[in-house]
Amino acid sequence: MNRAFMLTVVVSNQAHLASGIQSSLQSTAGVTISVQDVNEPPVFPVNPKTIRFEEGVPAGTTLTVFSAQDPDHFIHQIVRIKPLFLFCLYMQ
Repeated sequence: MNRAFMLTVVVSNQAHLASGIQSSLQSTAGVTISVQDVNEPPVFPVNPKTIRFEEGVPAGTTLTVFSAQDPDHFIHQIVRIKPLFLFCLYMQ
């Protein structure tokens, strides 16, 4: 998202100008400020995450909780977490 802001800057002379100068005591300038927001991806604070548990844990037990943070605080987005694959390593 890009945003542009218009700013008018005014400078003025507090003392009277020298005699014979036909000019205003102030001058203005227009300034355009462009703010470019880059959409950064969400990040996991702990990556990779290692989970250890004893065998025999009942089905349905919560093993861990994942959380992600979106650095774009001013863009209200929903962060969705979904597993891409599940890799199981069996130790003998």
